[in-house]
Amino acid sequence: MFQGMKRPRLQEVLRVGWEALLSRGQQRPAVHRWYHAVQACRTPRLGGHRWVCPKGCVEQVVFNSCKHRACPQCGGLETERWVRRMQSQQLLDCDYYHVIFTVPHEFNPWWRWNRVWFGNQLLGAARETLLVLLADPKWLGALAGMLLNLQTWSRTMDDHPHAHVLVTGGGWTPEGWRQPKAKILLPAKVVRKMFRGKLRARLRAGIVSGEMVLPEGQRANQALSLLNKLGREKIKQWSVRVQPPYRHGRGVLRYLARYVRRGPFAPSQLLSFDGTRVRFRYLDHQDGRSKPMSLEVGDFVARLAQHVPEPGFHMLRHAGLWAPGKKAQLAQCRGWLGMAPGGEEEVLRVIEYLEEVGQKALTECPECGTVMVVAGRVEPTGLSPPEAERDAA
Repeated sequence: MFQGMKRPRLQEVLRVGWEALLSRGQQRPAVHRWYHAVQACRTPRLGGHRWVCPKGCVEQVVFNSCKHRACPQCGGLETERWVRRMQSQQLLDCDYYHVIFTVPHEFNPWWRWNRVWFGNQLLGAARETLLVLLADPKWLGALAGMLLNLQTWSRTMDDHPHAHVLVTGGGWTPEGWRQPKAKILLPAKVVRKMFRGKLRARLRAGIVSGEMVLPEGQRANQALSLLNKLGREKIKQWSVRVQPPYRHGRGVLRYLARYVRRGPFAPSQLLSFDGTRVRFRYLDHQDGRSKPMSLEVGDFVARLAQHVPEPGFHMLRHAGLWAPGKKAQLAQCRGWLGMAPGGEEEVLRVIEYLEEVGQKALTECPECGTVMVVAGRVEPTGLSPPEAERDAA
């Protein structure tokens, strides 16, 4: 079935690793939904559409995507639509800053037991820190736009909850647009100290009230003791980076867009699968080089499953000038910066997207080059378990 170094299909890797994952214990309902969605993605189970050449040369069936936000195989179109919407309606003609908040790895078990709650506290502390400091006339004295993104993984898909924030280099005041007073938006040390204090206060309140579920075997007094220990200034894992200014925010926006959907892994990273071990590549942030890594298939699927978000949890959030209730102020800023008003969103069509990403083979007839047209639907097969489809093939 498996041929050493031949590039495997992600669905087959997941199918084999799924049984190993289930043998390790009960999985979250969200993980079960994710697994079955990915297995059905772009297969007859979800149905599809018939594309035909108007000249009668060829006919082909394109199966539907599952559209699960953590599916590594789809979501490109929705992501590109989101990027364009942000560029046309939110991004301003100003400099931008990228701020990264990292917490000590000792908090990882707390995140695993409190995914939604802990994520809310981390993003909330980051948002409050920036809003308070940027509102201070000492630094900016204005309402800046912010896009916050929670990421829970490292490059090797280990647990690593942290927040990325795209911040406008300037903000709204009643008198007009205000620029930062210096090239640096905020001193990282000042941001880190306030962020550490705000997140620790939130976590402490959750421990005392019982709102935060403690990992099995950990008592409240032990959790509070750990929190006190991690409050010391010398703990280096409280890392806040304020990157130098970018002339525009499109670069950081594109970086964050990769995690609007799909999660921490792309099928193109797979190198080989022999039925037992998965070999894949990752980008080492220490030296910027692509490196191979090998994991037992159960461990590989476990790492992927660990980062499936809970339903309804928003990994991306708008704050400050970009908050939903600040549209009037945002419109004022566009005028002050000499920008046209935000226009109506032009929905990117599927055929346009495929052409832009170099997938003309899916939209042009291979015989005559004529643009293919949709001739009808292909109904879903109705096969529920993925194994039924595989056995029927």
